[in-house]
Amino acid sequence: EKMLSNIKVTKFFFSCTMLDTRGIYESNVLEGNIKVKMFENSRLHYLLVDSSKFDKASIFRTTGIENVDAIITDEPLPKEYLDKFKDRNAEVITPKNNE
Repeated sequence: EKMLSNIKVTKFFFSCTMLDTRGIYESNVLEGNIKVKMFENSRLHYLLVDSSKFDKASIFRTTGIENVDAIITDEPLPKEYLDKFKDRNAEVITPKNNE
């Protein structure tokens, strides 16, 4: 974790174990802590997540979805997620909107 304090990046691409409208979660606390530190040390945050992980929560909340600048996923987002990302002006990228 101390080593991560010295790493600064512009773009942070990350995945998650699960997510719901309140946050992004990991099932492993060590991985969650690494992601929290990388959030602090980066300017733009890109979430890569498949649709099977929506509407579920896990033990470690890494951040809220309001802190994501773009989400890249395999299916169109459910309306409640789409509204939250659009309110934040986050980019939503799915295969359907890139055909």
